[in-house]
Amino acid sequence: MSINSDIRDGIIEIVRRAHLKGVSANGTNNTFSAEVIAVDTNARTCTVTSISSEVGMEYTNVMLMPQVDDGILYIPTIGSTVIVQNGANMQPYIIMWSQIDKVLYIVGDTEIQLVNGTATILQGQMQITLNNGKINISNEGQSLFSILQNMLNHILALTVPTGSGNSGTPLNFTDFNTDLQNLQNLMQ
Repeated sequence: MSINSDIRDGIIEIVRRAHLKGVSANGTNNTFSAEVIAVDTNARTCTVTSISSEVGMEYTNVMLMPQVDDGILYIPTIGSTVIVQNGANMQPYIIMWSQIDKVLYIVGDTEIQLVNGTATILQGQMQITLNNGKINISNEGQSLFSILQNMLNHILALTVPTGSGNSGTPLNFTDFNTDLQNLQNLMQ
């Protein structure tokens, strides 16, 4: 790096810190509007460009929640507007969103995701998903729907050997077939 770029970067950092450190006339912490440029869900941070100050500053590592911990995590849509506030440790974080792509509720090893009309609960290998009015439950790659569907198909195909040959289909075949249809309407 040249000395000029070091000076430029130093001035930008001073302006950025002054922008974040400012306090309004009524004594509240400084907030500003910004456009979301990039999101890192795993790090729970984003990059924004301020749109409410004279200087269109870019801020990296803006936290998506006041403290990176369990809790509610809102993932803003890239290109949307957010309100950024200065945290107690001078670390900016988002306090309001104009548009979000995903909401995560995180408590220990349990996570609830709300994404685009789909709700998913995750805990270890267990996953429950609600989508388009249907539920899907799976654990370690095995789907409850597949297991129940296989059971009903085996019952529908059931024949039993008798003294005069194999039996016919079960007498309540239509009941099991209805159960299979109801299962397909509820799950998958």
